[in-house]
Amino acid sequence: EELKEALLPITSTLEFLEPKILNLSKSFPPPLQDDLKSFLSRIQEGSSSKANQPSTSQRLQAIVGALAKIDKFNSSIAVDEKLLSVDGVEPKVTVMYFGLGIAYFSDETGTLAGYMLPEEGGWITYDYPTAGPDIIEAISFYKRTAQKQASFVNLPFRTN
Repeated sequence: EELKEALLPITSTLEFLEPKILNLSKSFPPPLQDDLKSFLSRIQEGSSSKANQPSTSQRLQAIVGALAKIDKFNSSIAVDEKLLSVDGVEPKVTVMYFGLGIAYFSDETGTLAGYMLPEEGGWITYDYPTAGPDIIEAISFYKRTAQKQASFVNLPFRTN
């Protein structure tokens, strides 16, 4: 009984945090969503019937693990490739995420380029084709494939 009473504050905190993390995860970029899959599945299981519910410690581990992954992603740069739907065509673009704040994308020629900002339902794409060469250069510096010495790269920036 004492153990159950001691776990009550943790359980109520988990019940508060689990839906918030699940809701926020919908707006995370695909690389972070992939990293969080195992944690989010345990959180989703936690919101189902009591019979199938993981233990409090498993639920707490899922929350702490998810928060650690989110914090790590938010404090780093991540590069990903994806298909971007434009006018019924889906060219492959490279996306460079600066945490959860902004991302830049470009195809390999630099003609389809721009930036992305997080919104409640996902990331909104803003075309900025004149920045294509600079975005390609920034990505090549990050990947260490640049043919020249690192230098300042002027990238577009906008906040919501």
